[in-house]
Amino acid sequence: MKNFKVIVSYNGVNFNGYQKQDKLRSVQGEIERVLKEIHGYEVKSFGSGRTDKGVHALGQVFNFESNLKMTGEQFKRAFNSLLAKDIYVKDVKEVMMSFHARYSSVSKEYRYLVNVGEYDPLMKDYVYQYNRELDLFRMIEASKLFLGEHDFKNFCASEEEKVKDYIRSIYNIDINKENNIIAFNFKGNGFLRYMVRMIVGVLLEIGKGFKDESFIKERLDSKELKRSNYKVDACGLYLVCVNYEE
Repeated sequence: MKNFKVIVSYNGVNFNGYQKQDKLRSVQGEIERVLKEIHGYEVKSFGSGRTDKGVHALGQVFNFESNLKMTGEQFKRAFNSLLAKDIYVKDVKEVMMSFHARYSSVSKEYRYLVNVGEYDPLMKDYVYQYNRELDLFRMIEASKLFLGEHDFKNFCASEEEKVKDYIRSIYNIDINKENNIIAFNFKGNGFLRYMVRMIVGVLLEIGKGFKDESFIKERLDSKELKRSNYKVDACGLYLVCVNYEE
């Protein structure tokens, strides 16, 4: 038996998220359909984490075990010949049996794209159409409050019984603008459900002058459940990559 690590990209528009679901199209469902075609029997895959409906990925990771005498390159060709055109396997390589896409990861990187120019109907599924000017400096300064280790219970939608705790570390937040697109880049040891989308949501409020930094401080410091009511759409979110120790 061999263990394979797979890097996959996908367009999230026509998926009901990453996780396999009955009667709904999902990324994991498509992957396991192809694994069954290749092997002739059901093979489980283990993803680095879930992405929600409409979220895209440039470098999602999953692993699977196989007893077939196939190389990583052969698996890559087989995957891409059988998968739908909105998924593409970028790399497959054999790894140690102890490797697990989720539990072996050390950090993840996400990107969120916002259009502050005129509405663009061609990019509506790929870039959030905010279509208003924002104060970039104010957002950059406010984003620094999220850096480091915090309790992010008020900036997520994760249910308490489904997570051990809400403590996460954000290592870096980079915000830059090119033409009319603002890119919010995040790197951290893990992200809770809607966490990036809720952080971006409140930063947009600050960039527009509707909120100030005290809103962030109050919710990060609060021991009570007082969740932010600002959340941007899934369309602008991309899982860029999942990092592992060499």
